[in-house]
Amino acid sequence: MMHYYCHKDKSYIFLILSCAPAALPLPTMADYITLDKLEQLNEIDELSKTKLQIIFKHSTRCSVSSMAKRGLDGELRQASATPFDIYYLDLIAHREVSNAIASRYGVQHESPQILAIKDGRSIFDASHSDVSLEDALSA
Repeated sequence: MMHYYCHKDKSYIFLILSCAPAALPLPTMADYITLDKLEQLNEIDELSKTKLQIIFKHSTRCSVSSMAKRGLDGELRQASATPFDIYYLDLIAHREVSNAIASRYGVQHESPQILAIKDGRSIFDASHSDVSLEDALSA
């Protein structure tokens, strides 16, 4: 496991790789499955019969959504052993998918928003400052 430390040398800050204990690596977009097609909702429903499916709806133009994404990234670093897939929807670029999610799962459109899908239905949804992976996983 790589850990990151900052070392101040004169007026420069260097990023040094170390084997000593430190912060966990940051999650990347590779930790998310991009949700950008309506057909994926059928796949999510099918997969939700055997594994919890999480959908995170993000507005790339909203500071509240950016804060929620950072919090979610932090929770991903420490995610429980509960098996789940997590999808990322850029709702500005894919508004039709966002609208379909609201209709299909019977939730009001919000941004940011997190949903937990099990057996083809939403068992949890939260928005704004209530976006929490831990809460979604324990639903």
